[in-house]
Amino acid sequence: MKDQTNQMFTLLQQLRCGGLLDRVELASASPDAAARSPSDYLLEFTAVEKEIRRLESGFVPIGGRMTVFPSRAGVMYCVLTVQSGSMQWRHIVPMSDSRSYNWLEEVIAKRMATFACHVLDTGKVNILQLGMNLPQDDGLLRLVEEWPELAPEDKVIDCAVMLRSLASLEAIGTAIEGFIVQEVNLVVHWPWLAQQIAGEPEIVKLDESDIDDYARIVH
Repeated sequence: MKDQTNQMFTLLQQLRCGGLLDRVELASASPDAAARSPSDYLLEFTAVEKEIRRLESGFVPIGGRMTVFPSRAGVMYCVLTVQSGSMQWRHIVPMSDSRSYNWLEEVIAKRMATFACHVLDTGKVNILQLGMNLPQDDGLLRLVEEWPELAPEDKVIDCAVMLRSLASLEAIGTAIEGFIVQEVNLVVHWPWLAQQIAGEPEIVKLDESDIDDYARIVH
């Protein structure tokens, strides 16, 4: 596991040296991890933002997948793999409490698809495709045995999003509690995630009125 961790860190450092990452932090699994600043757990993709701005006159293809797994120390991690063209980024975020999965499962499995369909119907945000590979059982976010091995494909959420501008990206992220922004281009820290790392998790549930409110944001 140590070798795999070193390989991941080396990859992130290479991206940083190449100007693709503004800052690289691997979350610590030590007992004093909770004392660290929430921002220490997040990677900022500033160069990705610049790339989107440069291409905002046309479609910007961005794909990603999220995998959830624990470390031996009991810290749960969310790994976001982002790809645009031939370039790929991986974003590692620790989850401070298992109850965080209640929120993730609620948004991803039940609400995101509903909202995406609503946006597609309105045509206000240029989402060409948002597909999810959801297993039939309750193992959507089931933890695998060891970190950092990736979960089996049927435990992975796949998505492909096409955006016309950074403004569209921000609108989508605002609309669904920052999940898409977290996945493809994290420039501003996700406040909800920071709260989870810093203190007691808050279980967030969305209903139909929430979705309607979020839809108005992107009009």
